[in-house]
Amino acid sequence: MEKFIEVMLLLDIYGNLLTDKRKQTLSLYYNEDYSLQEIADFLGITKQGVRDALVQGEKSLYHYEKNLKILSQNLEQDKILRSVVNQIDDEDIKQTLSRLIYYEE
Repeated sequence: MEKFIEVMLLLDIYGNLLTDKRKQTLSLYYNEDYSLQEIADFLGITKQGVRDALVQGEKSLYHYEKNLKILSQNLEQDKILRSVVNQIDDEDIKQTLSRLIYYEE
């Protein structure tokens, strides 16, 4: 999985465990597509301060995932569900399950 997407997913799962400032910095960068300079201007800090907050925030997110494994479990469950759906012959059941799987995303 691409790092950018992975961090976005981890932020969705574990973002509330971060400090408000770190969560905001990560969200601006990953979800709102702000540049380092735009974040620095918005938060009134240096670009290096933004970079440090991003690195530390990412480190925290990966630490939480390493210990709690919520994202990896969700991805594994999704993989299993998709495999089950692909093995079903009844189209009505297949469509219903597919809607449930995609609804969760």
